[in-house]
Amino acid sequence: MQILDTHLSNGDVLVALRGELDMVEADAVREVIGRAVETTTGAVVVDLTELTFCDSVGISAFIRGRRCADARRVPLRVVNPTGAVATVFDVCGVRDYLAGTSLPD
Repeated sequence: MQILDTHLSNGDVLVALRGELDMVEADAVREVIGRAVETTTGAVVVDLTELTFCDSVGISAFIRGRRCADARRVPLRVVNPTGAVATVFDVCGVRDYLAGTSLPD
């Protein structure tokens, strides 16, 4: 897994991921999202357009990031899951929650 881009735009932080996200890379993703949440003056957007695989540990990293953002009252959206990643999000029932369009249960 590769973190493609992290930058500020109008106070927002964009984090784009490429490749496969599994337990080996999950800590790095948690750290990047955590840093983004701590430093932004806007929202954090995690773009998964080029992410081809995500296992349950990867899902957990995104959920932890969302909880961290919620605690700091920072909008966080995980966007553009495609293919197998979108399927995993749907099966796990986390797509709307991670997209920032629903509240946690």
